[in-house]
Amino acid sequence: MSSHAVAKTAAAALVLVAACAAAAMSVGEIVKKIEEVESAPHAISRVKETVTTPSGQSREFEVAGYNADTTDKQLQIYEKPARVRGEKILMLNGGDDIWAYSPKTKRVRHLATHMKKAKVMGSDFSYEDFAAGDYMDRFTVTLLGDEKAGGVNCYKLNMVPTPRGPSYSKIIVWAGVADYVPRKVEYYDSEGLLKVLLVDEVRSVGGRATPWTMTMKNVRDGGQTKMETLMMDYETKPDPDMFTQEGLKKN
Repeated sequence: MSSHAVAKTAAAALVLVAACAAAAMSVGEIVKKIEEVESAPHAISRVKETVTTPSGQSREFEVAGYNADTTDKQLQIYEKPARVRGEKILMLNGGDDIWAYSPKTKRVRHLATHMKKAKVMGSDFSYEDFAAGDYMDRFTVTLLGDEKAGGVNCYKLNMVPTPRGPSYSKIIVWAGVADYVPRKVEYYDSEGLLKVLLVDEVRSVGGRATPWTMTMKNVRDGGQTKMETLMMDYETKPDPDMFTQEGLKKN
């Protein structure tokens, strides 16, 4: 048998193994694996965010992120540019409670429920896109089969929000068969496809598969937001006081 034939046979075997794995695992088991990948016990990160408007103008931010209690508590602190330095966004209870702090007013305000759909600092990510929690509680999930995304064999999942879920009509997720990292996510509203998240690079950090570079594309208005991870630390625990209203006021 030629080397080419051997390679084709091996590739076919890998596809067969992936298909058998999908058949053997329940939807609940697949979703649980995805949650485990996305929900580190705690994390500290720094991200470069490039927002490109529909008109083609770009602006960049650097954001420090702090997660605790398996992403039940999330804090974002804007460090660059100077005009937004010190702006903070705190999400508690899996994103059900959102607080914002402005160093200009030195005030902490609670965001109303309808604000969850709003863009975060003009980006193509909404507040609810960062929400964490029990997927099986927030969505009705069905397995659509196996399909490649970004050259990776993936489980393709259809996720319809429950009353506890986000405002989208549905979300379709492609999660890697080997590592359960979402490689592509489509967001739909009542008018159809709204935006697409593409994970361009995945790295291993402390043995944990981590999305490193991703781009959210708004297919309706043409804008996009690219997020590039500059640093990720799963070992250091953030100070618990950071995730309080009083903690937001501290420099």
